[in-house]
Amino acid sequence: MSQKFFLQSLSVFPASAVTAMDIAEQAGFDGLEMFRFRFLWSYPSLERYRENATVRQLELHLHEALDWNSDVTHPEIRIPALWGGLLPVDASLEDQFGDATELVVAYGYHWREVVKNRRVHPNWTLQTATTVPNGNYNCPFEEFIDAVGEHEISLTLDTQHLLEYQIGKHGVENLVGVPPAVLMKRLVDFFDKYRHLVREIHLNNFSPARGNRGGRNLWLDDGVLDIREFCQHVQASGWKGSVTPELHPRFFSRFSTRKNVNVAKRLLEQVRGYWS
Repeated sequence: MSQKFFLQSLSVFPASAVTAMDIAEQAGFDGLEMFRFRFLWSYPSLERYRENATVRQLELHLHEALDWNSDVTHPEIRIPALWGGLLPVDASLEDQFGDATELVVAYGYHWREVVKNRRVHPNWTLQTATTVPNGNYNCPFEEFIDAVGEHEISLTLDTQHLLEYQIGKHGVENLVGVPPAVLMKRLVDFFDKYRHLVREIHLNNFSPARGNRGGRNLWLDDGVLDIREFCQHVQASGWKGSVTPELHPRFFSRFSTRKNVNVAKRLLEQVRGYWS
C-alpha cells in the first residue's frame, strides 16, 4: 500500500507525545502527527522526540497549535491554553518550525511566509483551514486558494476543515441543510483540481445536526460523508502521500493506554480497509 498512515496526537489527548508514540507503534501506524504545543519543545527537545520516534520506527509529522482566542471551549484546545501550552497567533512558522525537517502542517493564513521561505523549508504545507477568529489573522478562503494556485503551495487537505472554510465559517453546524452529495462533490472537485499539490490528507467525518461540540471528528463511518468513497476516488487517481484519520479524544480513554491501543487499532483497520 503506497499510503502511510499517521495517528493524530491530539486524538489521544491528554496522553503525552511519547505515550502517543507508544499507542501509534502498538496499533501499527506508520507515524505520529504531533501538535506543536509550546511546552513540547522545551523538554524533551524536538531532537529527543525524533529519537523516541526512531526507536519505535515511526515517522514524525508536526502540526501547528495556536491559541486562537480565549473563548475556545473544546477541552482538547482549552486545557493546553490554560496550561500556557498554545502559541500566540502571531507566532511565525520560522519561530515554530525553523529547525524542523519533518513535514509541517500549518494554517492557511501563513501563505506569504510559506511562499517566501519555500526553498529553505520545502517541508512546510498549509492546511485547508485558513481563518483564525481574530481580526488581525483573518485570511478569506478565496485569498488562500488564489495564492495556492498562483504559487503552487503544498497542501494538507482536511476533509472537515475544507468544507467549513469554503463557506468562511468554522463550525460544522454551519453546514446543516447542505446535502451530503453536494459536500462530497465539493470535496472531490477540490482534490481533483489540487491533487498535484496535496501531500497529506486528514480524514474527518462529521454530522452538522449534532452541532459543533458533538458532531466533529466522528468515526469515519459515522457522519454525512462517505469517507470510503472519497478514499477510493483518491486511490484511483494514483495519488500517494500521508493519511491521518482523526478521531475526537472523547472516543479514547483518558487513563488506559491499553484501551487506547485497541481504539487506535480499530481506527487504523477502518481506514486501511477504505484503501484496499
